Amino acid sequence: MRFSIFIILFIVFYTTSCSALLPTAKITAKVVDTEGKPVEGVDTFARFLTGTDATIVEGKTDKEGFFTATGKTIGECNINARKEGYYGAGVGFREVLKDYSKITRQWQPWNPTGIIVLKDIRNPTQMYAKYTGYLDIPILGKPVGYDLEIGSWVTPYGKGNNKDFIFIFKKSDKDAKPGSGNWSISYKLFFTNEKDGIQEYYPDKQNSHSRYPWPYEAPKAGYQNSIEGFSSIKDGYVKKSFDKKRNYIFRVRTELDDQGNIVEAKYGKIREDFQIGLSRTSLGVIHYTYYYNPTGNRNLEYDIKKTLFTFPRNESGMMGAEVSRP
Repeated sequence: MRFSIFIILFIVFYTTSCSALLPTAKITAKVVDTEGKPVEGVDTFARFLTGTDATIVEGKTDKEGFFTATGKTIGECNINARKEGYYGAGVGFREVLKDYSKITRQWQPWNPTGIIVLKDIRNPTQMYAKYTGYLDIPILGKPVGYDLEIGSWVTPYGKGNNKDFIFIFKKSDKDAKPGSGNWSISYKLFFTNEKDGIQEYYPDKQNSHSRYPWPYEAPKAGYQNSIEGFSSIKDGYVKKSFDKKRNYIFRVRTELDDQGNIVEAKYGKIREDFQIGLSRTSLGVIHYTYYYNPTGNRNLEYDIKKTLFTFPRNESGMMGAEVSRP
């Protein structure tokens, strides 16, 4: 018992001593709205990583939108901001702090300022929002549709009726299994309904650190008819098209008038790309997180408290997960 207490005290003393020896960083955030105006009274939190632990400094922004904090750190720290009526956001300083003075024990540059843009919450709406879970690929080499409103492959492979997304899946080795050597599996997502489509979306620097990194409305133009993706391994090297920074905005169920103008359409978004891979029990799997707005307007703001799904089990027997981000 004494030995255990000694070990615990030693660890606490050692960790505390090591943290005390770390250089000090001073960092500042300026919090502004989307028009660049400073926001006063924002709840602000600075986090200074000290190794396996972190020190948190809390406060509020002043009249000019500034918040400054000081703490010992290994060089990784950030500031996050929250205020009612806005989406939370933050800024990191890991790439800013280049070195520290061995004389002053201070990270340089001293007191850099990062900009945090708070986007206002405008009009969150009910959506069909879902992480699909690992969807078993039902067939190779032939088109198969996915119904975004039902959250299922279309019949006869599922319960869906509308082919909002149409996939064709291919594998280089029909009998390929994980760990079986060289293989590749791919998908093509395409649309047959006129003017339905999809486009890539990469948040810019202002949006990438916001809890809501999307535009408020889907674009009117710029949609393409198809995209492709893959995952493969050759001679031990893994390659895949998945890009965590890549998102998508889509348009489906488009209705046109006699002149080819859009009368109505449904819009939505895909967060963090499509992922495809092999499975030991099926032809393969694909999974993604989507938000589908059934109202007919281009609004992309999702109200996380008003999902239209009840999350039944999908065809693979796995639960679709509730989406907790707007």
